[in-house]
Amino acid sequence: MEKTDDFRELAFLYFDGKISRADEARLYAFINRDSSNMAIFRRWEQEWLTERQDDSVIAEGWKNLQARMVDKPRMELRQGRRKPAHTRFWYLAAAVALICVAAFSFRLVMDAFRQDTEKYFVFEAPKGERSKLTLADGTVVWLNSGSALRCPADFDKKDRRVQITGEGYFEVTRQGGSEFTVNTGACDIVVKGTKFNVAAYADDEFVQATLLEGKIEFRHAGGAVEMNPGEQVSMLKSSGRLTKTRVDAGQSNAWTEGRIEYDRITLGELLPKLARHYNVDFHLQTDSLAGKNLRISVRNGETVDDVMAALSRIIRVDITVDGRDIYIR
Repeated sequence: MEKTDDFRELAFLYFDGKISRADEARLYAFINRDSSNMAIFRRWEQEWLTERQDDSVIAEGWKNLQARMVDKPRMELRQGRRKPAHTRFWYLAAAVALICVAAFSFRLVMDAFRQDTEKYFVFEAPKGERSKLTLADGTVVWLNSGSALRCPADFDKKDRRVQITGEGYFEVTRQGGSEFTVNTGACDIVVKGTKFNVAAYADDEFVQATLLEGKIEFRHAGGAVEMNPGEQVSMLKSSGRLTKTRVDAGQSNAWTEGRIEYDRITLGELLPKLARHYNVDFHLQTDSLAGKNLRISVRNGETVDDVMAALSRIIRVDITVDGRDIYIR
C-alpha cells in the first residue's frame, strides 16, 4: 500500500511542474479517493508555498490562480520545453489575468511557440466533461468535451483573437467597437458582441457556426457571409462549400446544460456527439444506417445505455458493448 508521504512527494513535484503523467494520475486518484485527502493536498500546498516565500510574486500568483479554480487538482500545467520552476510560475501568475471563472473541470496548458517572445495559454475540456471560463474582457466561453481554446498571452492588449479546436459557445462582450475573432483553422468567426456556437472538431467533415443573438461574420478563403440570429452556416472542409440554413439556434448550445437536443439529425451526425458527451467510441458497422434521420432529446441524465436502448427501439439495430467501445449494426 502506498504511503501518504509518497503522495506528498508527488504533490511537491506537481507544484514544481516536474510531475510525470503517470504520477499525476496517481495523485489525482489519491485526491479524489476521499474528501479528507483534499484537505491534505491543501496543507501540502501551503507547505510548498511557505518553503518558497522568498519569491513573493510567484507565491501570490499561484494563490490567486488557485483561488479562482473550482476543480484545482484536475488542472494540468505543461510546457513544450522544460524551464526553471521560477520561470514557469512567472507565466502561471500571468495566467491569472486571463482566467476569471472556472466551472466543472478544465486543464490549463502553457507553452511558447514560434518565437520565445510569443506566448499563449490553452484551456482544455477533458473528454466526457464541459468547461466554462471568462476571459479578461468579460467574454464567457463554454468548451464542450474534448475541445481546446488557445488565447495569446497579450489577449485584450492588441486584439481579441482566440483559436478553437472542438466546440465552444461564446457570449462576447462589446468593447469599444473592438472585434472579437474566433479562428477554427478553416475559417474566422468575427463579432463585436453576440452569442453564438462554433463546432470545429478536427475529425468532423464540417465547421459550423450557429448564431443565437447579435450578428457575426463567417469569413473563409472564398469570402465572407454575414449571419443573423437563428441562422447556421456549415462549411465542408474538403471543398470549402458553404450552406446557410434556418435552425432552432437554442438547440446548438444545449450541451452547455448537459442536454442533447435535435429535431432532425442523422445517426451518422449524432454518434460523434454522443461519443463526446459520454466519452465512448461508437463503431457503425452498417453504412446504410448513417443516413437514418432521428429526433432526440437527452435532458434527464440518461446514461449511454438508456440512449442505446431507446435507439434500438426506434430503428432495428443490434448493439454490442465492449467496455468503452459500442458496436452498432
